Amino acid sequence: EFRLPPAELRARFADLGADAVFVFQLRNPVHDGHALLMQDTAEKLREQGYQKPVLWLSPLGGWTKDDDVPLDTRMAQHQ
Repeated sequence: EFRLPPAELRARFADLGADAVFVFQLRNPVHDGHALLMQDTAEKLREQGYQKPVLWLSPLGGWTKDDDVPLDTRMAQHQ
């Protein structure tokens, strides 16, 4: 469900009408600082002429630090 091949990702972005895709990869749940960065990036893309920038939010599922939030908790945030 969360791991899609590149062709399927491209198709989903096309279905959304994305003319730009920007990625944010996290090893912990989204917080206000992350949200501000994502909003700022979308705004800057619109200022550059993109009509429908789409965020690809990618939780880090591999190695993390011992005090990071567990993967199952992070993934639950995306559902």
